[in-house]
Amino acid sequence: MDNSKNMKILILFFIFFLTACASTPVPFEKATPIPKDRIYFQPGVTNQNSATSIFIRDKGIQGNMVYAHLFINGVHAAAFDVGERAVFSLKPGEYIFTLKPTDPFGMTISDSISQKLDVGKDYLYRVFFDGNSWRIQRVHPEIHNNP
Repeated sequence: MDNSKNMKILILFFIFFLTACASTPVPFEKATPIPKDRIYFQPGVTNQNSATSIFIRDKGIQGNMVYAHLFINGVHAAAFDVGERAVFSLKPGEYIFTLKPTDPFGMTISDSISQKLDVGKDYLYRVFFDGNSWRIQRVHPEIHNNP
């Protein structure tokens, strides 16, 4: 094989590697609801005096071998697999949402976001692995209406 052919194969390999490792946001309609046995916390607020927090875990190869665990104000709320979503109706107020992966060795750092929730509003969060660490990120609410 000549050097130019080897270089093309190497470039194709790197392109495949980079695209295979990418984390892809999942639209609300395409995200699968988390099974009830992995929802650990539900405050039971479902009336008009609540706020809705929606969490959707990305699809992609990175981090796909472990669950991403969501904590709401320090209480274990859910365990996400790739492409899954959870919806929580919460009382208005201040919250800290924390994300931790399944990690029996304690080698990963959790990520947290604080949020003030207002009555009648929807809040959409993206749960993903960015290649270096796990992240939880608030995204614009209109995103869950787009394909």
